[in-house]
Amino acid sequence: LTAAPAAGAPDRTARLRRILVVGLAVGLPGGALMAAGTVGPLGARWAVPTFIVGMLTAPALSAAYASGLLLWFTTPRGARLAAKLAPAGRMALTNYLAQSLVMALVFTGYGAALYGRTGAAAALGGALLFYVLQLAASARLMKRHRFGPVERLLRTVTVWGRPAPRVRRER
Repeated sequence: LTAAPAAGAPDRTARLRRILVVGLAVGLPGGALMAAGTVGPLGARWAVPTFIVGMLTAPALSAAYASGLLLWFTTPRGARLAAKLAPAGRMALTNYLAQSLVMALVFTGYGAALYGRTGAAAALGGALLFYVLQLAASARLMKRHRFGPVERLLRTVTVWGRPAPRVRRER
């Protein structure tokens, strides 16, 4: 991410900026209208129409958020954050399944059955702590392996064989 810009990078940056501006111009009013109609002052008769407007404009707002993040990742601070998040992104399916399993065991009757027994702050704190632990574990695992465990299994099934081992670079 910190290397010299590739050919076409100015075009890509300009395109991301356009998506950001148009997405915010379309998505924010749609989201605000949806909020005003569903939980705000407009009343019950506006709930469905404003919800539909919000749902139709939501992809534009999502594209704006994504474009904004991609633009921020080109800055020095953004590049540092992207480098810390990259290992977890390379094994996203493994992390997703681990989160699902752990949170199910914490909150459902199969485990600690804490659903409804903890406050929002405690649940959010636990989720953030678990994510930080996943980031650390992902970074450690990706230093030694090319794929996460579930990604390796998926790759093995889809290519009908074991994936090639990680290529070691000479220093």
